[in-house]
Amino acid sequence: MIVDVLIELPSSFSETLKLMHIIKTLPISTASNERFFSSMKNVKSYIRTSMGDERLSDLMIINVEKDEANKIDLNKAVDDFGKMKNRRYPLF
Repeated sequence: MIVDVLIELPSSFSETLKLMHIIKTLPISTASNERFFSSMKNVKSYIRTSMGDERLSDLMIINVEKDEANKIDLNKAVDDFGKMKNRRYPLF
């Protein structure tokens, strides 16, 4: 395979190897980024005037990670939150 040759002979193909490493870091698609910014727009427009940056960030994470957020037992979360002194419930 081409990658194996590049790895075995790095001095011969040093620039090509650097390019391969750069290409590996590029996103395959922008769909997840677009979904994130769409979610951000929805959350920001809904409660824009009544929250700070930290709360906005927390709501955006919940919005983007809907599948994980739906797995949380809300009754248990409320009970645990009521017992906490710090009042910062770790969702993920």
